[in-house]
Amino acid sequence: MTPELIPCKILDLTKREKKMKAKKMKAKTPNWCPEFLVKEKKIHGGIQKVYNFPNGYGASVIQHAGSYGIERGLWELAVLFMEDICYTSPITDDVIGHLNQRQVKNLLQQIKELTNG
Repeated sequence: MTPELIPCKILDLTKREKKMKAKKMKAKTPNWCPEFLVKEKKIHGGIQKVYNFPNGYGASVIQHAGSYGIERGLWELAVLFMEDICYTSPITDDVIGHLNQRQVKNLLQQIKELTNG
């Protein structure tokens, strides 16, 4: 006797993954260096936080569908100088991805302490 086949719904994993990522991003975002936060906005289905420090440096911290580490709920940081991305800072010559919250906080502190000379 042949068993009867029962139709089943096939899940679209891409949609499922997107929903899971969106759910993670809807959670309250960390409040690093609130006194230096100048912009927080939704971008590419996620979030961007922009910081400016008195030394002229700043940072863009993102977590969205195109950022490095999003698949694990991690963050990406770019160093800014005079509000533009800086590829020549003592911190890095590129963006830094796959960062947990503590690493972001530590990098923001390092950027804040840079000398602008």
